[in-house]
Amino acid sequence: MTGRELVYQGLTQIEEKSGFSNLILKELLDVADPKDKGLITALVYGVTRERLFLDDQIGRYCDLKKTPLPLLRLLRMGAYQLLRMDRIPPSAAVNETVKLAKRIVPKGAGCCNGVLRKIAEQGEVPVSVEDRDSYLSIQYSIPLWLVKKWKKQFGESELEPLLKSFSEPPSGYVRINRKKATVEQIKKELPELEASAFTDGYLLPKGTNVEALSAWKEGRITVMQPSSMEACRKAGVKKGMRVCDMCAAPGGKTMYLAELMEHEGEITAWELHPHRTELLRKNLERMDVTIVKTDCRDSCVYEERYLESFDVVVLDVPCSGLGVIGRKPELKWQDPDRIRELLPVQEQLLNNAGAYVKRGGRLLYSTCTLNKAENETMVTKFLEQHPEFSLEEEVGMRNLLPHRDGMGGFFIARLKKMSEESNG
Repeated sequence: MTGRELVYQGLTQIEEKSGFSNLILKELLDVADPKDKGLITALVYGVTRERLFLDDQIGRYCDLKKTPLPLLRLLRMGAYQLLRMDRIPPSAAVNETVKLAKRIVPKGAGCCNGVLRKIAEQGEVPVSVEDRDSYLSIQYSIPLWLVKKWKKQFGESELEPLLKSFSEPPSGYVRINRKKATVEQIKKELPELEASAFTDGYLLPKGTNVEALSAWKEGRITVMQPSSMEACRKAGVKKGMRVCDMCAAPGGKTMYLAELMEHEGEITAWELHPHRTELLRKNLERMDVTIVKTDCRDSCVYEERYLESFDVVVLDVPCSGLGVIGRKPELKWQDPDRIRELLPVQEQLLNNAGAYVKRGGRLLYSTCTLNKAENETMVTKFLEQHPEFSLEEEVGMRNLLPHRDGMGGFFIARLKKMSEESNG
């Protein structure tokens, strides 16, 4: 298969089977010609990220409603190459896409040729929509419902900077495993590593295959986003504590919690899916983290034996992921109804987490989304139903915003459970 054929296959899986772009891309790159890997990566992420903008450009030269999806997918691929990939000659972008159209949608090859030649001639045409929200939606390829939601949630002044922050994929960060290496040793081994503004977060050049590095294979570094590190630091864990990570795989937070505890104490880590539990165990072994007990179990199912057992419970719930659409652009195209289906799951997990916290202990609730229903509203409802908990002022409830905080969108809330003495 050619590189562009693989891209078409990957986009089809993302759009029709709700596939995750990073996992699908990994499968594509495993079978791709090495010289095509850059093209495949750029096109899969780029077309997924800029879908609305590309459709606006394409729709100037054909009727989108009458365009079959396979043809539209090819037009998006061609348009992205013409408008966003300077190194590809326009003739190659058009001809290679038309060649693919002749195989996939033969009747649409003529339309494909005509539309792409028009785009090549005209270049990018400015978005011209009078309604401000609709303009922002198309310009930054964010669904209109989400633009309106964030406008209501964060205000007009924050809106465009927030949308713009998701236009580019974020930088890749790694954390150094201080049990196995010092910062100086890793910098000597990986001179391309850069310090960042974030505690324990180090930058690697974009496009670096981290898992191919011996430093990763031997557990001296691991991939971790600054927002996840921030959540772990706010958990307030200390050595000797008994901690529970209720949704643990693939283990980034679990391993960092162990480091913050100076590898003294005990962490209980739960994961629902067997294959992800195995991934968690492999990562713990790679990083030489030995204070963690893993269990493949459903954290939604309440377990009486864990009642008031942990000093700290960390709950990073399954969520809509709207804060990480820079890294996972397919998440912004999900059905809003699917997001609503997550709410009862999150509520059940939070109620169970509260029960497992010792008197005087802490509960850290986090998500990688920027959706009030999953964040502030969820925590507020929990506090109303559980008067034994209160919000800790030091952390409180906090949204991390990419344009403001320089990291992926995230939500953190830290709650304290009343001690027996306080309870009277």
